[in-house]
Amino acid sequence: MDELIFPREFIRVADLHSERRATIDLGKQSEFTFAQNRSRVTKLADAMRADLGLDKYDRFGVLLGNRHQYGELWHAGLMGAGVINPLNSRAHVDDIRYMLADSGAKVVFADGDYAGLIERCRADLPDLHTVVRVGDGDFAGDLDYDDLLEAGSDSGGSVDLREEDMAVLMYTGGTTGRPKGVVMTQKGVMLNWHRITESIRPTPDWATLQVVPLFHVGAFVALTLTHLSGGAIAYLPRWDAKAVLDAIEKFRLTGISAVPSMAVQLIEHPEFSPERVASLRFFGYGAAPMSEGLLRRLLDVLPPEADFVQAYGLTEAGGMVTVLDGADHRLLDADLLRSAGRPMAGFEVGIRATGSGEPVPTGATGEIWLRSGSIMREYWNRPEETAEALAEGWFHTGDVGYRDKRGYLWITDRAKDMIISGGENIFSIEVENAISTHPAVSEVAVIGRPHPLWGETVHAIVRLIEGHTVTAEEITLHARSRLSAYKVPRSVEIRSEAFPQSPAGKIRKNELRDSLSFAQAEPQNDGGTK
Repeated sequence: MDELIFPREFIRVADLHSERRATIDLGKQSEFTFAQNRSRVTKLADAMRADLGLDKYDRFGVLLGNRHQYGELWHAGLMGAGVINPLNSRAHVDDIRYMLADSGAKVVFADGDYAGLIERCRADLPDLHTVVRVGDGDFAGDLDYDDLLEAGSDSGGSVDLREEDMAVLMYTGGTTGRPKGVVMTQKGVMLNWHRITESIRPTPDWATLQVVPLFHVGAFVALTLTHLSGGAIAYLPRWDAKAVLDAIEKFRLTGISAVPSMAVQLIEHPEFSPERVASLRFFGYGAAPMSEGLLRRLLDVLPPEADFVQAYGLTEAGGMVTVLDGADHRLLDADLLRSAGRPMAGFEVGIRATGSGEPVPTGATGEIWLRSGSIMREYWNRPEETAEALAEGWFHTGDVGYRDKRGYLWITDRAKDMIISGGENIFSIEVENAISTHPAVSEVAVIGRPHPLWGETVHAIVRLIEGHTVTAEEITLHARSRLSAYKVPRSVEIRSEAFPQSPAGKIRKNELRDSLSFAQAEPQNDGGTK
């Protein structure tokens, strides 16, 4: 059997669908066929090797909004022009600096929106020798993307790739406040694509709108799934409900992957009408379950042929693990909609007792363990954490849940008190560490507060050192100076009483959640003591 490596499938699909449209850049209103896209990717990969001096093991960073060049860089990296390190463009400058230094990136591709971030980091990055400018703007960079592309040859020599070769280095949130680099292999990427294809069955007439930022593993899954199936990708630079409506209508797009909050904004936009989205056949979502009420609203206004698909996945698993498919959604079972679906082919999902690691009975709650050939190879430069996460031949997710008699997975708690807000993963300990440095703070607990649009928002509960006073606004400003904007608490509560604790001295966050009136509207950041 041939080895599972990306270039073979990429070239086969490009030849098979050479005259079909492959990419649509909605920012530039331009299109490329599969033949044109293959030529551009091949030239880019050749120039990255010849002009930038990269080999298949060298890492390169990407800090861009969604545009067709981002897709080309994903593909060039998977073709052996280097290991792509897609950087979270919403991250704090300190995290950007850390990810580039930790990865040892030699090259960064950036556009004008993020030029300032790179310039602030560059002096601390001795491995970084070239910044390539992508797109227009005042940002000069060391080299222009289009010039680099023109320097390459579309008959450039092939690279000797193996299944076990590192293909992607994607950073995910860390519980200690530092992102962890997840290493994906060629085999892992391709196995995941094959398995998702079996579950979702895309066709060459797909035309998918890419609105989730391309540094997300879910966006990478959608990109690979669509392109390697002969479908087209439409790149939208950033989420905007009107632009989404315009793009679906103008280009007759058939699919979109988003988070539930985006669906709300779409159907509540003043210019929305069912006729404008009549071409849709697929609505994929993740990061949070969809409520029965929202699903019913969507079913009323989207075409009856449109399938809804929810996925549970992790960066460490290469993307999707379980799927709640179109047939599941059409049952309109309010309880079932809260599940994460059933495992894709090739994934073993085990529920193990915390501590002992022993299997638990069906319906019993425990830690979710995963086993598959697409699981990450390692955490980059973190051998101890790798050994802990991959102990006994399984990946230990840290998520808590159970399997029912039908095989559906239900997630009852999140890894390390993670908050998911608008599709972004936020670890509470990182926010707590930032707030705890304020000189007036004695204790802080950060939890997720349910929100009708974003799924959750960050809520901080603060106890002050006796004799000190501080307002909620001051706590928020202090956090903003140390954190990415999306991690800053949207609401702050200042308490005088001690936090409830377990016998081991850990704060009982479940009791803190229960003590809040989450049914009420999200509070404003008003100070005071309770």
